[in-house]
Amino acid sequence: MDSVPKDTVIIDEISDGAPDSPVKYTAKDSIDFDNTNQIVYLFGEAKVDYGKISLEADKIKVFIGKNEVHAFCKKDSVTGKILQKVVFTDDGDSFEAPEMKYNFNTKKGRIIQAATQEGEMHLLSDVGKKMPNNDIFLKRGKLTTCDHEHPHFYFESRKLKVIPGKKIIVGPTNLIIRELRTPIWLPFGIFPNNQKRKSGILIPGYDNRRGSFGLDQLGYHWAINDYIHAEFLTSIYFSGRTLLSGELKYKKRYKYDGKIKLNYTKDVIGTPDVSGYKITKDFNLKWILNQNAKAHPKSKFGISIDAKSPTFNQTQNLNATTAVSTVQGQNNSQVRWGWTDKNWSLNTISSLNQNFSQNRITMTLPSMNLSIRPINKGIFTFGGSAETKNSVTTGDSTFFSQQTLQNFRNGAKANINMRISKRVTFFKYLNVTLPSVNWNSYLITEEISKIQTESGLVNDTANTFNHAYDLSLGNFGINTKIFGTYKFSKGSYLKALRHQITPSANLTYRPDFFIDAQNINQIAFDTTTSKNLEYNKYSTAMYRPNASKAASLNFVLDQNLQSKIKDLSDSTGLKFKKVNIINAFRMVSSYNFLKDSLNWSNVSISLNTAPLFLKNLSVSGNFSPYAIDENGQVFNELLWKNGQIGRLTNFVAQTALSLNRNMLTKWMFGLEKSPKDNFGWTMDVNYTYNYSKPAFEASSHQTFGIRGKVQLTKKTEFNYNLPINLKTRNFATTGYFNIKRDLHCWLITLNYLPFYENLNFSFIIQPKASLLRDVKFDRNYRGNGL
Repeated sequence: MDSVPKDTVIIDEISDGAPDSPVKYTAKDSIDFDNTNQIVYLFGEAKVDYGKISLEADKIKVFIGKNEVHAFCKKDSVTGKILQKVVFTDDGDSFEAPEMKYNFNTKKGRIIQAATQEGEMHLLSDVGKKMPNNDIFLKRGKLTTCDHEHPHFYFESRKLKVIPGKKIIVGPTNLIIRELRTPIWLPFGIFPNNQKRKSGILIPGYDNRRGSFGLDQLGYHWAINDYIHAEFLTSIYFSGRTLLSGELKYKKRYKYDGKIKLNYTKDVIGTPDVSGYKITKDFNLKWILNQNAKAHPKSKFGISIDAKSPTFNQTQNLNATTAVSTVQGQNNSQVRWGWTDKNWSLNTISSLNQNFSQNRITMTLPSMNLSIRPINKGIFTFGGSAETKNSVTTGDSTFFSQQTLQNFRNGAKANINMRISKRVTFFKYLNVTLPSVNWNSYLITEEISKIQTESGLVNDTANTFNHAYDLSLGNFGINTKIFGTYKFSKGSYLKALRHQITPSANLTYRPDFFIDAQNINQIAFDTTTSKNLEYNKYSTAMYRPNASKAASLNFVLDQNLQSKIKDLSDSTGLKFKKVNIINAFRMVSSYNFLKDSLNWSNVSISLNTAPLFLKNLSVSGNFSPYAIDENGQVFNELLWKNGQIGRLTNFVAQTALSLNRNMLTKWMFGLEKSPKDNFGWTMDVNYTYNYSKPAFEASSHQTFGIRGKVQLTKKTEFNYNLPINLKTRNFATTGYFNIKRDLHCWLITLNYLPFYENLNFSFIIQPKASLLRDVKFDRNYRGNGL
């Protein structure tokens, strides 16, 4: 009897009947030799390596004469509980068992209570045999996707065969859930275990729609090659309702990917020869092609085609995702291409949009945009861009007529700009920005003239081919920063307040001699009102020059208010942190020196802050400085002179409140952390208020919504969304409740849409493993029978 260290390797001499490869033995505790019976005993973290085969166990017996090994698990000496199983690995595939035997010559093995994994499948059996070709035969086996030591569900069969990397074949099989036998039996089963492409039948589920029972998504998956897969599905109901779909997916790595999908629906309502009987047929064709970003360093290309019948969305199964799309009917398609070079980029898009509710089609063929990267020359920066567009909007019934070609609107625009990037500072604190110049050139293809009618002047549009331009100078201005600080007494919670004011003013100039030289503005006499009307003859063009002169001085006043308070998390009381009281407060207005009247623009204000527990608070509004007459028309009388700040024309306030359990626990009980349990929740409250009063009539609109999640238990989650129309005091139909329950290896989902006129819900229970995606109970119900 002898012992060797763990790292000692014993190699048998080559003889007749010896294994093809050397056999290596190691053990942590000891290695004992029985020379009489030719047996080697390995104790403690024992391991045997033979080529690609590895065997690890607490105790291993090596029979040298038979070229065979017996391996045993590690057990608790008192309770007999298994502490560590035998692990057998063959070329990456492994399984565990309390005990096993293996012969190096025959390459056969016998496994007691085998446990192995093939892909997502876990296999358990009383006895197993490993064959020379690596196939495994199991007796009284269990097949499951549950990785629990005692599976929550499994398919039980007396005989199983595992072909590693290909498939698992079972005989008569019974589904067992929570150790309770179900009446579900299968005469045989074949479970694919090939990680590569594989074709096969897709097992259907069942569905009940409008009281009619049917098979849901019976089909076939065709793995054509490594680049193309196809899937064909059908759903058939006893009422005659039929859904057919075919989808072709393609992908070439680093080149492109996409899919082509065709859906056909035949919907049957009612009973033949009875009132209300109706058959509708709908279709949907989609084609998506995307060029991979790595296919070309400069080019990008994509196609998205969507063509459907007007009522297609309404015939699809309802769930929380499709609830909104069922009432929308639009086709959107586009082809896009782009090229990005070192100094420039070009993007082009052709698109088609069909709106079924408005019976309108808008087509753009194409829209192009060229952008030049800025060029720096000393203190000067030059830039430029160009764009063109050709589009038409018409009724869908006349889209394929000659009139559509005549109604196309098009045009082009080019821009060249120059700015001085250098900043100048005067008196140390005054920053001066030097002017920039913008030159725009336009290609005009239509212009208007005014003609007299009984009701007044109306537009008469004529095609033309003309060129126009405009010039503007801007960004010549001055700005500075003003700081004010107020410090509180030493030892107080609030240490200081810091107020920052940033006033700025800049000049924009658009000379009028360009407008006059091009004769852009025209004058027409309206016999109805006996007044002259000045108008821009290019006002309806796709791209048009600015037809109003201006020398505007623009004013901006930005403010920020910040505090410094004690950091309560610091036990020393010496640490302070900065907190914004007002993130940003802005006032903007301008004065045009060249206008004959109404020189002042509206004063716009905006405020952004996050007071107390609110996530955000944004306020914005516009004040008109001028009064209005009895007809609601603005006239040249400043309200400021009468002591009024202005006339509020519109106002918008938005806020959001975010709450969670940790936050509430801290506020109410002064605890930094919540109790250690599985309960938790989050809630977001959103509110928006809109007010508008352009003249005498005021209108307002309010939206309010609550959404959040409640973690009821570690594995149960409740989600909700409650949008509220405050005018009608009703919930919007987009509200929903959602409950998810994690059953370890199964998932239950319930979607409920409570605010529809009729009952709407969906319920599904299915295994998490994608291998068993078709083993599910799926129930959808809509109160109108869909």
